[in-house]
Amino acid sequence: QDRLLYKHQALALKAALDGNHVVLATGTASGKSLAYKAATLESAHKNPVNHGCLALYLFPTKALAQDQLGHLRSDFDRLAEKFDNNILFSAATLDGDTG
Repeated sequence: QDRLLYKHQALALKAALDGNHVVLATGTASGKSLAYKAATLESAHKNPVNHGCLALYLFPTKALAQDQLGHLRSDFDRLAEKFDNNILFSAATLDGDTG
């Protein structure tokens, strides 16, 4: 589904795709997740087999980390289907309870 980006999303995505580190601070439910996931998905799309991509996401709560992990896995599953599942994807959470 096509979506128009908000200005802060477009700026963050462009900066990330240009190779810059990005900190995006904006209000609740303002589209931060789309901004950071789009950059990771674009990198994986450009380098599906040979190079791949690495991303580190930091979340303030375990609940938010688990929620975003589920969404990210779903997004990558859809991307992998477009490349005949030639994308290796691994994601996990690490917190104080991780053994």
